[in-house]
This record gives sequence, structure tokens and C-alpha cells, in this order.
Amino acid sequence: MDSIHPITAPLCPTCFLPYPSGESHPCAWCIKTPPPFERAVALFEYGGAVAQAIRRLKYGANLEAARPMGRLMAGHLAALNPDLVTPMPLDRRRLATRGFNQSMELARLACAEAGRPAPKILLHRTRSMPPQASLTLAQRRQIPDSLFAVSRPRAVEGRKVLLIDDVITTTSTARAASKALVRAGASVQVLALARTPL
Repeated sequence: MDSIHPITAPLCPTCFLPYPSGESHPCAWCIKTPPPFERAVALFEYGGAVAQAIRRLKYGANLEAARPMGRLMAGHLAALNPDLVTPMPLDRRRLATRGFNQSMELARLACAEAGRPAPKILLHRTRSMPPQASLTLAQRRQIPDSLFAVSRPRAVEGRKVLLIDDVITTTSTARAASKALVRAGASVQVLALARTPL
């Protein structure tokens, strides 16, 4: 489909930011402020049919929409070969309103498809934040490092953790969540269904 764009080179090898042309190279932000995660991988550019499917999942409570997404993520999960898989935690109020965490649904389906153990809830949010969609690019990059905490530090110490999210925008949320895991002694990679071109 014309409205589905898999992310391929050229891109930033650290955060998977896609470039319109040229060669792959680290992006300016990864050079200036290296992220705590080793690598972030995303399958598609956010937009078109991919964005519609994610919106149906998140805001339409269409959990069936997560099935093909989870299947697509399973191959990458297997290739990254983590010790533990964990979803990006959702704000408590949004979780209560929505009734589910879309990142957990994607992680659960990807693990099942890849024949891996079920994802573990390793992180929690320490405070509420406005929805990312309501923030400017500059505001998104100012997410505090203390936004996340590790629920069971001993469970992640010395382990390779894969953090699963639905969309990576600026990487700020992934950076903050990864930093909490790294402080607890884990190494972290991130897997997302989509990445927003900046």
C-alpha cells in the first residue's frame, strides 16, 4: 500500500530516525545526547494506514487491530533476543479510562507469536504527563528522567531488556524509561511499531 512505509536505510542506526535521502548516519540528537538505550528499532514510518491502525487500537479499543501488529513485531523481537520484554507503561488515569495498555497488547502478542515468555511489567510511571500529541517538539524533548521507576530492580539487574512501545516520536519517553532500567543494571533496546519522521 502507498500509505504504508517500512523504515529502511538511510536512517539513524541508534534511534531509527528515517532520512529522505543520503546515507545512514547518527542523527544530531543521538550525537549530542547519546540515549541510554543501545538501539531503538521501528518497523514503519508513522502515518497513513499505520497511524489509522494505531489510532483504532488506542482510541477505538479495537484490540483486534493489535493482532497483525504484534505478528509483525515478533520477528524483530526474536532477532533482538532479549532476556526480558516489558511494555512502555501507561499513565494510570489513561489506563483507567482506556481499560488497557496498547504497548502491553503489542508486547503480549509479539511474545506469543515469537514463542517467548510473556512480557513482564517492570516499569511504572511516577507522575502524570500531558498526552504527547498535545506537546510541542521542544516540550516532548523535556520529559523528566524521573518519569519512570523500576518496580523490581533485582529482576532486571544484569539482564537484556526489550522495551516495547507503539510509536516513537522524539525518543524522549524511551530515553526516560530506558534510563530507569539502566540505573537498575539492565541493558536496554527498544522496539516500536512506528517512528515519527521529524
